[in-house]
Amino acid sequence: MALTPYALEQNGQTERGIRMLKEQCVHRPRFDSLAHTNRVIAALTYSYNLRLLHQTLGMKTPMQVFQQLVARPMQKQLGHYRLALRST
Repeated sequence: MALTPYALEQNGQTERGIRMLKEQCVHRPRFDSLAHTNRVIAALTYSYNLRLLHQTLGMKTPMQVFQQLVARPMQKQLGHYRLALRST
C-alpha cells in the first residue's frame, strides 16, 4: 500500500507505528547483534499485524481487515474510481 501525501489518517498511523517501534525496540537495553535486532523487530511486526486487536479496525487485526479487502470483488474495492474509469 502506498502512502498518500498529506493524508492525516495515514500520517497518524505511520507515526503510531514508529512510536511503538521506538518503545519496544529503541528504548531498551542494547541488542546483542544485528540478528537479534531483526528477530525483535520481526516479532513486534508479527504481533502488531496478526495478534493485536485495533480499536480503529473494529477490534480486528490488520491482517483480518486485509484479508476481508482481498476477498471483495475488485469492483467494490475500486469504489469511486469506477466513475472516473467510465468517463474516459
